[in-house]
Amino acid sequence: MKIIIFLLLAIPALAQADSCTCKAYPFTPDPPCFKECVKLLVTDKSISLKSIKGLDPGVAVSIDTLRENRGEKFTAHEFDGINNKTSLEMKAAEKVLKKDSK
Repeated sequence: MKIIIFLLLAIPALAQADSCTCKAYPFTPDPPCFKECVKLLVTDKSISLKSIKGLDPGVAVSIDTLRENRGEKFTAHEFDGINNKTSLEMKAAEKVLKKDSK
């Protein structure tokens, strides 16, 4: 029964994430696409940020910062709290501060 409930809750969320267009900024529909597109762009370094139409320069810098400072291993909670440009910039600054304090 728990599995069925989980699937009923998870399937709409997955379908919604699949509908994100990450080729143009702002990422729509939002939510959840800002977070999903940032996650994709940070974890897949083969995607050139220059290919994202209209990408905000501040968002691009933050994504580059996270790409450089995230390490090789992906953690499930790495993108928690990234829901907009401000939270993305704060997360990037946090990563830089952690790196500089080592």
